[in-house]
Amino acid sequence: MDTWYNQLGFYNNPFSIKPAAYHDEIMGHAGIIDEVLDKVRSGNILFIEGEYGIGKTTILKRIINEFGGKGKVVYYSCNRSENGLKVDRLAKGSRGFFGKVFNTEPKNLILLLDEVQDLSQEDCEGLHNSLDDKSFKSIILVSQKFKDVTFGNGLKGLIGKNVINVKKYTGPEAIEFIRRRIGNMKILSDKSIETLNKKAGGNPRKLLKNCEEICRYAIENFEDEVTEEIIKKVLE
Repeated sequence: MDTWYNQLGFYNNPFSIKPAAYHDEIMGHAGIIDEVLDKVRSGNILFIEGEYGIGKTTILKRIINEFGGKGKVVYYSCNRSENGLKVDRLAKGSRGFFGKVFNTEPKNLILLLDEVQDLSQEDCEGLHNSLDDKSFKSIILVSQKFKDVTFGNGLKGLIGKNVINVKKYTGPEAIEFIRRRIGNMKILSDKSIETLNKKAGGNPRKLLKNCEEICRYAIENFEDEVTEEIIKKVLE
């Protein structure tokens, strides 16, 4: 039996939130991407903040795509371990086969640290020390809110004004985002997309879930187009 998206002419769910589906899609954040990449090239320490589902992980993927060759990028989620962040192990783990054989120390790596709200004071000191020995050229820290993370004075001073906020989608950005997924299909009007974006609070992940739920309902109930009445009935 065909699924609701098969009936719309799609082989897969066009509103999928799985990373592999639309892995480098960052609608509305092109300026942020350029700013982040420039700061990484310049060897800055920066902090990316924004609520869950807003696009922070996608930005990290773009950094990996840009600089990930030859083991130059190290990614770590700070909620993985209760034993704290082992900065030296992260650096040495990037050396590869020949680096380990000849015991060479890694230099000028790019470190991506996700979920940094779990960093301890000791972890922050270790990060600061890693800059002194040139293990890392640039460090990108990611969490929902900068003000909620307890940094040591040294690390906080290095971040300075390099705090980048990933903002919520505006109506036009939401329309462009969804049109990239489904084209100009009649089932969702621009007005409906804007309404769904408002109900999602401008969060792209929530917007996709809203669109999926609404379109599934419309197809299963033999509706040709999503109306304001359908949105109100399904989402409220």
